[in-house]
Amino acid sequence: MGGANLPVIMNDTSYSALSAWNSSVRTLARILSFYVETIFELIRVSNKDFGYLVEIARSNFPTDGRDFQLPRRRFWSKRIEVDTQNLWLPRGGNETGTLLVSVSRVQVGVPIPSSALRFLGNTFAKNILVNVKRGCALSSDETSPWHKRIQRDADGFYAELREVEAAATHHRSLSVTDLPSEEIFDRPWHLSQ
Repeated sequence: MGGANLPVIMNDTSYSALSAWNSSVRTLARILSFYVETIFELIRVSNKDFGYLVEIARSNFPTDGRDFQLPRRRFWSKRIEVDTQNLWLPRGGNETGTLLVSVSRVQVGVPIPSSALRFLGNTFAKNILVNVKRGCALSSDETSPWHKRIQRDADGFYAELREVEAAATHHRSLSVTDLPSEEIFDRPWHLSQ
């Protein structure tokens, strides 16, 4: 997608980081000559039994009882709705690396021909992966702000991820062609008052 910039999280004081595991995010991206805005709640849940992280990003989230209101859409941008689930799986065993399984539904509000949608989706997905890889490389660079953020670990999120990764060492190595079954999501029933 020539000239496409991936979303950049904007600092906006009307949004709150409830924790590293739950926050409200506002992004603005330029795709070709269009500006696309998303506002979504990001929920992260870690599992330290098998070793994985689930992320849910959804635009349809409750705002009642929160200390902000959704802003009006800027006239020069198009606000789209997202519903994304990411499953981050450390390879485990004696392997390094992380697998990402992602499902995303995007409501753009206008009809798009399926051929154009396939092109945009494939191109956008490739750009996201390129940027994830670039971010991983930058996080290893001791002079980068990402590396410093990981080292500072102000809210304990990266320590939590290290525990997830440690749990993953106890199972067989995973690959794109050898993923775990849905049983990793099973939990014992628990009734609480």
